[in-house]
Amino acid sequence: MHNRPDIALFDTEQKTCMLIEFTIPADDNIAKAYTEKITKYGDLAFQLRELYNLRTISILPMIISVNGLVETHLLENTKRLRLEPDVISASQKQVILYTTRIVRKFLQGF
Repeated sequence: MHNRPDIALFDTEQKTCMLIEFTIPADDNIAKAYTEKITKYGDLAFQLRELYNLRTISILPMIISVNGLVETHLLENTKRLRLEPDVISASQKQVILYTTRIVRKFLQGF
């Protein structure tokens, strides 16, 4: 219920699907966030597999912490999406810059 991944990529010729979910947790919650995403979308993956008669369906959590730490499966998931490895460092940079913006806004409020 209420499961809607950020991106769903369907390959109708190969009969596959990749559910991609992005999250930016606190450093201490990286492993927990990965487990939650896999668990949360498991039922949806099963339903989509049955509904569209898919051969395979994958859940790919893309997780970088607020301080730029990378979850262990991120490189593997990036390769499965056929993305260049430098997309990870570019994503880390964007996450860190946004985190600093949030902190700066908060501190200006005082």
